[in-house]
Amino acid sequence: METDGHALRKIGDPKVKAALSAQRPVLREAVVPGRAEWEAATESYDRAAKPEGMVFPFRRFGDAVAWVQFGNGTVTIERLESLGPPGGRSAVPLLRFLMDLAEEKRFQLCGLVISYSTPERPKPSPRKLMKFYEDLGFEVVYQAADPWIFYPPRAKAT
Repeated sequence: METDGHALRKIGDPKVKAALSAQRPVLREAVVPGRAEWEAATESYDRAAKPEGMVFPFRRFGDAVAWVQFGNGTVTIERLESLGPPGGRSAVPLLRFLMDLAEEKRFQLCGLVISYSTPERPKPSPRKLMKFYEDLGFEVVYQAADPWIFYPPRAKAT
């Protein structure tokens, strides 16, 4: 079949497949600074959470688990949970690892701080949670009344 001087062919035609694959860009997983080191130092710890039926891709480091999203120049802590005794600071080694990685790989570590409970432990005090992050060296910034943490602290405008 000819239309305007161009032959129309079926997609299954080997010549069409070859032409399409030559035009299609090769998709590669983006190389994101720190992701390989994070995955090598942690183990998968998928965890069901609210809403019921949702499973989050946590990774375990010592006595804490975190769901971390790697982006372009920013790594976001989506959720962080201690597996050790309440108040025992079990998440500190995990956070220190991410902080060292942020400095080494030059990315911004951030997260929205939301205090929530798990079946194993009660909801921590928001004030104690903010102090916990500040004591570790995070900058705590309130955006629309929501507390965000940043590490390394962002440059202050002068």
